[in-house]
Amino acid sequence: QSGAYSFNGNPDDDRNRFQLIIGASTGIETVSSLQASIYAYEKTIFLNNLELNENYDVIVSNVQGQKLLHTKLTGVSSSKIDCNHAPGIYIVTLISMGKSTSNKVILR
Repeated sequence: QSGAYSFNGNPDDDRNRFQLIIGASTGIETVSSLQASIYAYEKTIFLNNLELNENYDVIVSNVQGQKLLHTKLTGVSSSKIDCNHAPGIYIVTLISMGKSTSNKVILR
């Protein structure tokens, strides 16, 4: 009722002193996904099936989550991004109007 609970514990306490019960989730919104195609060939990332009248943010990150590139696209149904990054695995995220999609690509 007060929103706070305090206790003193000892290493010899019963391990089953507390029980965590997880019910249905609340307050979590479902994020819609964009229906775009993202893939790579050699050192080029291709983005297809984009909506012509939409604005897009394109983010390229490494697998550690470091953002390496952030660019904007407007009014195109497809685009390609030439990358000079080292060969490896990258995550490409496409964001538009509260929707997003991500795909893993391999640059050679």
